[in-house]
Amino acid sequence: MILGLIGVLSYLIWNQNINKREEQNNIGDKEDLEKENIETKTIFPIAVGYEAKLLDLKSNSLSSIPGNPEAEVTFGESIDGKWIIVSEGKREVQHGPTPIFFSSGWNLYRINKETGEKLPIVLDKNVIVAVRSPKEDLIVYVTHTHGLWLVNLDGTNKRQVIQDNIVIAGNILWGKRTGEPFIFWSFDGKKIAFSTFPKDYKGGDLWETQGVGLYLLEQNEFKILGEDIYNVFNVWGWYDDDNILVNIAQPFIYDPKKGEVLRSESTGFHILNLEGKCEFFGPGYSGSTDDVLIKNNKVYVLIPEQKRKSNDPFNPDFNVSWQNLQIVIYNSIKEWDEPKTLVENLVDGYYTRFTPDGRIIYENREGRLVIINLDGSNPIVLPEDIKLPIYFAP
Repeated sequence: MILGLIGVLSYLIWNQNINKREEQNNIGDKEDLEKENIETKTIFPIAVGYEAKLLDLKSNSLSSIPGNPEAEVTFGESIDGKWIIVSEGKREVQHGPTPIFFSSGWNLYRINKETGEKLPIVLDKNVIVAVRSPKEDLIVYVTHTHGLWLVNLDGTNKRQVIQDNIVIAGNILWGKRTGEPFIFWSFDGKKIAFSTFPKDYKGGDLWETQGVGLYLLEQNEFKILGEDIYNVFNVWGWYDDDNILVNIAQPFIYDPKKGEVLRSESTGFHILNLEGKCEFFGPGYSGSTDDVLIKNNKVYVLIPEQKRKSNDPFNPDFNVSWQNLQIVIYNSIKEWDEPKTLVENLVDGYYTRFTPDGRIIYENREGRLVIINLDGSNPIVLPEDIKLPIYFAP
């Protein structure tokens, strides 16, 4: 009891002191960080309270669309920016060890930003995630049965290109957190990469992965790259038009003499080319990667740094923990910087992602969402109406 009171008092005093520094978001070494920030676009479609709205980061304000159209998720915009791609309806979750996480998905609609006109794209109630091509109004989407489909923005030429029970789709807007889509268009819009289940996968409490799926649009061809590579945790995107960035996990080795866990040299980020050859890119962070941004052959990775007031498990302060938001920059293959702290004193398991314009959004200690530049500067606290869960289309 006494130890518990001491721990509470210690935490209150410590928290009061550290909160004084909470506004100092840019605490990393700015000189070592890339100060490039893409701010050519400031207005983004976003779903707030099951309604599609427009977020203007320049004025930090939300605006409604005529008719207040329903949307749980906005999956991006048309090439000309006139239409928003949105989900409609509710998904049904299927609990238990099964490769099919959802027993149904969403319908898919397009909404005119100026008039609010709402037109159907897919009405099968089976869409889990959708991503538009970077080159045309062609949408790839994953169904709740883990198949891959293509459809035009106007709903024409809908076709299944990968059979069911193969494609892994992230749990978009599952609970408080927002899963990654796990499906990625190449920059030239000719290829789609995605995580895949192992052959004859029967389900389990944790998804297993084997190799990386690749669909070639011009050839209408599907193949699996690196089929002998197990535990590809994530496909994180295209490094360039010929190479895919993946994160591979290897068994951990414990050294009892040093009292620490050692990692295999091949654990971490890898580059996988179109022939299936895998090359080490840089170290990973034990599955703690929050998000990845690939831009101009540089890779930016957001990771949480776990901190405790005391590392002694018998000390009451051991239970006083928090996390810092860090960024790691991989300048090229096998060249990376040490992690840089951008924001301190966040709650354990805080939310953070890269925004479509190349900035960072994170959840502060009060539960408000904040956007910062890659170097931690220029914090913008978003309107209070914008709450988790939230999804920015790629």
